[in-house]
Amino acid sequence: MYRGVSLPQDREKIESANLRYDITVLSPGKIGKEYVKTIGHYHPKTPGGEAYPEIYEVLFGNALFFLQDWNMGDAVVIEAGRGAQVLIPPGYGHVTINPSEDFLVTANVISSKFTSEYGVFREHHGGCYYCIERENEEAWVMNSSYYKHPPLRFLGPTEMPVLNGLFGSLYESLVKDPKIFVCMNIPEMCPAF
Repeated sequence: MYRGVSLPQDREKIESANLRYDITVLSPGKIGKEYVKTIGHYHPKTPGGEAYPEIYEVLFGNALFFLQDWNMGDAVVIEAGRGAQVLIPPGYGHVTINPSEDFLVTANVISSKFTSEYGVFREHHGGCYYCIERENEEAWVMNSSYYKHPPLRFLGPTEMPVLNGLFGSLYESLVKDPKIFVCMNIPEMCPAF
């Protein structure tokens, strides 16, 4: 993961908006039967009581975004290909999975005001479900380290909320008008999920 990526001429504009642009590269492959994934994390709550959101864009490859809400009442899988943008709503932890035989490159925009919370995902060795290969297909299995497993919902990126004003890539939008991402710092302004 590369945090705080920008062109030199854009750095001050991004930082003064309390935002950060990151790039993550996941290699193809599996560990055992499980596809390569990020550790997974939650975001802390703001003083207003809502957790910080995050928005991703698939730059190369195909991604599965696994989301679980803090109370374990909802679990969502979003399949996203190149160019797709996926908003991670407030209160959801998430894992990025590379189910393909090629590299996966994602970008994200996030508030620079906090540090992600990895504890729950480390303690439980991932999310409440794992994505594995079974008979040459993706399969979702329960992680027995969790006491609760809400039914999985499968959504496409177009079924997720979007930020008003986005155009082109996340980076282009961020540099042109950082105000588009105001809900990254004020989650109460985030579109409903």
